[in-house]
This record gives sequence, structure tokens and C-alpha cells, in this order.
Amino acid sequence: ILTILKSYHNNAKDIDLLSDISTDSFAHSAITNTFLTFKAINETLYLIYATLDNSIICYDIEKQKKIRELKNYHSEFITNFRHYLDSIYKRDLIISISAEDNNIKLWNINNYECILNLTDVNKKGELYSACFLYYNHDIYITTSNYHWYGKCESIKVFDLNGNIIKEIN
Repeated sequence: ILTILKSYHNNAKDIDLLSDISTDSFAHSAITNTFLTFKAINETLYLIYATLDNSIICYDIEKQKKIRELKNYHSEFITNFRHYLDSIYKRDLIISISAEDNNIKLWNINNYECILNLTDVNKKGELYSACFLYYNHDIYITTSNYHWYGKCESIKVFDLNGNIIKEIN
């Protein structure tokens, strides 16, 4: 359950519950970045989280309502999210990551369009995490791998068209 809290006078002992946001949020494991909060380029204060049925919920914190539900876009549990403000193209980019099926989806959250679907990011093991990298006026997605019974794969760097630009051992 995600909760909005209000603090008075920046004093931690004076925290009051304002409201419950959700009873449908789901985190597959204790990994970081299982949900996102950010202020979008359109000034909306977002909460992004996953559900048990692999849907992505886009929630407006200030209006306290769901804006959009992106249903069943991953075949396995969504394990984490990342956000990047693309100030050049004036858009908010989100990646949703599914570790077990080695899948990353790149979203333009301003129109809820999936603009890239990276499948089979790794040959062995699981996609452990991913994040955005801004370098030399370009945006990239970097990935890391975890393999339970063998050597982990290299860190991979993808451009936003899904091409591998570099592998870092």
C-alpha cells in the first residue's frame, strides 16, 4: 500500500496520514526502484508503479487519481523503473524493466507510447537493473546482468533505437 504523508514544521514526530493511494501495487522483490515519483515536464507530479498482473499505473499525486493503466505490457513481473527528463525533445522517458524475461520497455510517458521494446537483453541469467545515461548529447540505456550459476554478462549500452553501442566487461 502506498501512502501520502504530510509533515508539519519538518518535525518527523508530527507526520500524519493524508490518504492511501493504492492497494494494487506489487513489487516482485526487495530490489530498488520498484516505483517512481517525479515531476513531469507538464508539471504533473507522477507516481508510477506496477501491479501483480504486470500493468503499469500512472498516478497523479496532486489530483489523487489514476491517470492511465498500461495493461499487461510485460509477460513477467515488472521489477523496476527509471525516469529521464529529455529536455531536448520535451518529454519524460520511463523504462520499465522485467528481470526474468530480460525485457526493457521504453515509454514516452507524455503520450503513454511504448517507443522501444528491448527483448532478450541477456543470453544467460536475469536483467538485474538498467538506467539512463546521457553522454555527448545522446541518451542511452545501460543494463546489468545477474547469473545465479555462472559468469555475469557485460554491462551493455543501448541507444534509443535498441542498438548495442558498447559492452563493458
